[in-house]
Amino acid sequence: MLRRPTTVAAFVCLRKSNLPVSFRPVAPIATASYRSSAFGNSLSGHRKEKTHVSSSSAKDFSRIHCLPSANNSYWNTNNMSSAGFATGTNGDDLGAGLLSSAIPFLWNVMTVIVGLAAVLGGLLYAKQDSLLYYPEIGGIPKRPSQNPRRYRSPDEHQVPFETHMIKCADGVRVHSWLLLRKPSSPQSPTASGKMPTIVFFHGNAGNIGLRLPNALQMLQYLDAHVLLVEYRGYGDSDDAQVNEAGLKLDAEASLRFIRTHPKVDPDQIFIFGRSLGGSVAFHLAMYAQQQGIPIAGVMVENTFLSIAAMVDTLMPYVAPFKQLILRIGWRSEQIVPLLTVPVLYLAGAQDELVPHAHMMKLYKKTQSSRYLKMHIIENGTHNESWLQGGTEYWAQVKDFMKNAAKLQQALGGAAPVVAPIQPSIPELPPAPHTVEKTIGQDIGSPSIPIMPSRLLGMMSEAVSGGNNNAETPAKKEN
Repeated sequence: MLRRPTTVAAFVCLRKSNLPVSFRPVAPIATASYRSSAFGNSLSGHRKEKTHVSSSSAKDFSRIHCLPSANNSYWNTNNMSSAGFATGTNGDDLGAGLLSSAIPFLWNVMTVIVGLAAVLGGLLYAKQDSLLYYPEIGGIPKRPSQNPRRYRSPDEHQVPFETHMIKCADGVRVHSWLLLRKPSSPQSPTASGKMPTIVFFHGNAGNIGLRLPNALQMLQYLDAHVLLVEYRGYGDSDDAQVNEAGLKLDAEASLRFIRTHPKVDPDQIFIFGRSLGGSVAFHLAMYAQQQGIPIAGVMVENTFLSIAAMVDTLMPYVAPFKQLILRIGWRSEQIVPLLTVPVLYLAGAQDELVPHAHMMKLYKKTQSSRYLKMHIIENGTHNESWLQGGTEYWAQVKDFMKNAAKLQQALGGAAPVVAPIQPSIPELPPAPHTVEKTIGQDIGSPSIPIMPSRLLGMMSEAVSGGNNNAETPAKKEN
């Protein structure tokens, strides 16, 4: 019972600057008294010695500021219990002292954490465009002319095409290729010139040359012209700041351009977008609907609900603060409930970048479309679904385009703005909202990765032949 106050007292003296004054004089005196009594003194002698030590030593300790004064009533044994040594009732004071010393430290730590968070938040706010848009990154060249062979120009594939620089509302010019499809036969329905045109919006990285294999299959399987649009700041487009507002202007200018092209039927224009391009396509569809511009349909592949929803997946540590720092929207989930045009969702069930649930939610939210269809590629990944879906993939797309074109003809080219129109047309599927799943066969090598997590690969045949110093084919300007 005598050693406990000794130990506590020593600790108290070490921490004297942070403890109440009433604790400060007791500790060293009690230690001296009890240690002297341990060597043969009687309890009564001990008490006498203790009184003597209290009188003489208090003055010494007061000189080193461990005691407030030489006279202290705590040296009465009966008062030791009330002082807290025997019963520990002053433990609360001890805890309060420790807490008072910890508070400044914790405050400093919190200040550092908040400061770092503010700096990080500021960087994310200022640099978020550069985290989403990748005109040039890693081993992917910026310009099509720098690509491996067969990814530089449609001319390498003996495909008729035109190169256009489309001027946007803000004066920026965007580069595009219009790939022209020849009728497959004189008896083909497209031989009369009534051929659909697909406006193709690519993902967030790389130039349009890397999408040539995809566009060529569109020509082959869909009997359609294809306009490949290169966003501002990408490829051969003007070097301008890449942001959401700018890409929307690019899309709007592309639609105005293609509708006035002499080789294009303005009533058979379809909008296609993959990944980020899906958000661009949805914006353009809503723009056309609001402006009363007829389009035949929208086709999107492996796109997302919004950038905010993608932050939850890709950057969960930022998600709690996204309302404060996120400037980019691309809120497709707010657009699709209002769209009345035919919509086709092409969803890879094994998408490793955009959660498959995003496509399913977009499909369920598309309530006003007069013709809605989803095709799920069971083994489809983010960038390769068009390859992994096999010929069935293209059959489903072509079927959608055929039915959507019939709807467009029934409407006489009109673009409903407010309410969806449900005309009765023969040969249309009995249920306008359909979901079809297929397990396609891979009919080619992987496409060029175009997202940050998979930027190191190129098509195997392109990589093997990409370093040859062949001349870049001349472009046809029209």
